[in-house]
Amino acid sequence: MDFGGWSNAELEQRCREETSNYLKHVTHDERYCFELFRRALEKKDQAAFTAIYKTYEPLVRKWVRSHQLRDQVGETDLFFVSGSFTNFWKSFNNPDYPNKFKNFSRVAALLNYLNSCVYSCITEYWKSNYLEEQLVSLEDELDRIRPMKLHLDGAINSQQLWDYITQLLPNEQLRDLAQAVFILEYKPADIAKMGGWKDARDVSIALQRIKRILRRDATLRQLLEANLSDSSDDT
Repeated sequence: MDFGGWSNAELEQRCREETSNYLKHVTHDERYCFELFRRALEKKDQAAFTAIYKTYEPLVRKWVRSHQLRDQVGETDLFFVSGSFTNFWKSFNNPDYPNKFKNFSRVAALLNYLNSCVYSCITEYWKSNYLEEQLVSLEDELDRIRPMKLHLDGAINSQQLWDYITQLLPNEQLRDLAQAVFILEYKPADIAKMGGWKDARDVSIALQRIKRILRRDATLRQLLEANLSDSSDDT
């Protein structure tokens, strides 16, 4: 379909209508929305991006409110909505990836990526402002040396252990996955939807790799065994 004669305002109107149909799970035509995304992200059309913002702001706000860490951060919904769209825009204006938009052929994929920007926006804010507060040891009298109890299949409760674990993992993707699973308690299926993974099985395979790395590390094992012994002595 040739959209050469269509204005951004006309595309926005049709995109809103088709998005409404999509959310109602009825027949919809995504071409109008995709053209808006193309103009905004490939052609760097600010007016088109504003139309994208206005069209999808309610959906992004819903994602913000449903984030697992939302109740733990004190900013407004609008703060994270704006931050998510800003990160989304910046990622497509990265000079290291000038043709990034060509990797997307469907609106659903673009929305999944936008959803991942919501996830990272809130998570990074939480890490910058609340992680230390959440993870610092309550045992200040021990100078925060003795690690608190950590379950490999549950939540991580020690900043020192977390720092050590991130050093063990060989790349950023595995570190992000460890955080999503151990701290945020996301399921593989949820992580797969955020982008960067083929499917939940791909996530699970990577998670098994993380667990193998952690289990093979003698220093980490000694820390855990010593802590478990301390915990038993306290009961």
